[in-house]
Amino acid sequence: MITEEEIIKMQSDSSLRDSFIQKYTNFILSSARKTAGKYVDKSDDEFSVALAAFNEAITRYEAEKGDFFAFAARVIHSRIIDDMRKNRMAAVPFSSLEQEDEDGSPMRFDAPGKSDIATDIQLEFLSAKDELAKFDISFFDLTKCSPKAKKTKQETFKVIRFLTHDEDALSNVKKRGVLPAGMIFTQTGVSRKILDRHRKYIIATVIILSGDYPSISDYIKNSVEEVRK
Repeated sequence: MITEEEIIKMQSDSSLRDSFIQKYTNFILSSARKTAGKYVDKSDDEFSVALAAFNEAITRYEAEKGDFFAFAARVIHSRIIDDMRKNRMAAVPFSSLEQEDEDGSPMRFDAPGKSDIATDIQLEFLSAKDELAKFDISFFDLTKCSPKAKKTKQETFKVIRFLTHDEDALSNVKKRGVLPAGMIFTQTGVSRKILDRHRKYIIATVIILSGDYPSISDYIKNSVEEVRK
């Protein structure tokens, strides 16, 4: 257990700070892996971001922040997500928009020059986040299960179109978070393999399109139109 006094000493003693960072390299790696959702080693960009974030946590730590390691983990999470947003937004639809600051509070979704619209979008994302959490789905999860190939996107969109237009199937998804595989195959011909691999993406998209999320829905619909071209 690290004390506030020890952290304060490190804030002004670079030698103590360096030793402390070296000692907790595994903690930094573990925190980076949890946020990135993949294996991370010291040669990866995520580790560099996490290392800088851990150093930042030492500099900014105060007693009211609570346990140091919990605080440091939040700072690492926030910085890595911020880095992912910058680098992967174009490749991952809405999956990297979920953010928390180092105190665990939701961060504003950036829309420079459109503050009123940004507020509406922020509220949509927070509401969608809460609804998706009921099915153990987060926006960040979608990084791993969003379809990448155009053909796969077309297949998942066929499933989504069917589910959003069939009341029984939609009710099944919204109440239980379950994809009726047999019904889907009969109506669309899409294989169980695709359903299993992209289950969270399909459920999340169906929930959003059938809910009160106009801004996010428009984003998804525009993505569908791009795939159709």
